[in-house]
Amino acid sequence: MGECQSGEMKRRVLVETLLSDPPQSQTAPLRRSLEVSRQQLSLAHTQSACASVWRGVAWRGVASAFPRGGVRVLDSRWAPENRDFSIQVTTERRAYTAGEPLELRCTIEAQKVPERFFSVSWVFSSSPVAVVGPDAVPNLGAGYLEREAAGLLTVRKESSSVHLLRLQRLLPDDAGKYICRVTEREKTLTGDFIDRSKRSRNVQITVSPLKSNVTVSLSSNSSFDEGDPVILTCSVQNVWGSLSVSWQWTPPSSGEEAPPGPEPVELASVARDGTVRLGPTYLERGSYGEVRATRERADTYTLSLYNAYPTDAGQYRCIVTEWIRTGPEPNSTWQHLGEQSAAKDISVKSVESSFFVSASSADAQRDLRRLLRPAVHRQAAPQPQRAGHRHLALPPGRVARPPPATW
Repeated sequence: MGECQSGEMKRRVLVETLLSDPPQSQTAPLRRSLEVSRQQLSLAHTQSACASVWRGVAWRGVASAFPRGGVRVLDSRWAPENRDFSIQVTTERRAYTAGEPLELRCTIEAQKVPERFFSVSWVFSSSPVAVVGPDAVPNLGAGYLEREAAGLLTVRKESSSVHLLRLQRLLPDDAGKYICRVTEREKTLTGDFIDRSKRSRNVQITVSPLKSNVTVSLSSNSSFDEGDPVILTCSVQNVWGSLSVSWQWTPPSSGEEAPPGPEPVELASVARDGTVRLGPTYLERGSYGEVRATRERADTYTLSLYNAYPTDAGQYRCIVTEWIRTGPEPNSTWQHLGEQSAAKDISVKSVESSFFVSASSADAQRDLRRLLRPAVHRQAAPQPQRAGHRHLALPPGRVARPPPATW
């Protein structure tokens, strides 16, 4: 060990030299010249008594210049700072399913990171996702502003050396290569600025298409009397995307239809945005307020038939379709995930009437029942008694009936 002065550094450095193959003659002078980085390292010779101790100047990394021996810096306080850095991107795994979150972390490995000025860029398939400058303020690339505003994208500086990219709900289009590019801006002795950039290795992410896992249940009573309201509730579980619902009615089979039986009739539908549309055969009843389809909550839908007819008997089915939006805004499209349904059989018992009506079609019978139902099911409002007329008292619950119809 020893001390010396270099013409450039003029600082004390303790150096220990370990020779794996010392010269055969320990009295022979030892001379060696080495250039490392931008500074000359001169090693002076010593005599035999100091064959294993060298006087000189060393700094971090100089040992790599000695293929057969080593130099270990015992006191590196005066060694020049190593300005090199490396970066590494880590993630939990490489294979995901659409809808799962993805977290990527870019770690900067360098000396005195908090005192240096690093900018971090996230790049996906050659397209910029975000740039985070030394002030830790992210600048998002085109197509990612909408996802960040919806809480589906996070770019954050977790510490001076760790940067995070998080995609809350992966889309199939998010599959591809992700890299982290780090740039350091350094001021030289002349006052100029030098930018040094490095990029990480590609991180290949695969995203499998999402499969719908929704389950559907349909609840209602099974038997109703004519004139009763029929309420069916369609409940959906395990919802991930957006839903649309379609209601269908299938009349009871008479046994005369060819397999597979009667064709279902479109009753009503509720779009993803909540817009309701009635089927063609139910538009008239809907105009009277007798048919309503509503979305009570994001996972609950109801179908209401007021003043049920015996011809309303049959099978009711709630068909639920799940969707997700794919692609960057504003050119994103809706992708169909899956479809599930549930059915319920309903019977409607006819109420006996005090008169008989003969009609040639079920539609005529239904129209006549609509005209006569107020006399059968609804209590008449009390009428004022006129002079010269005797008011006939009726038992409670009974209403006056019209005379038999004549044709």
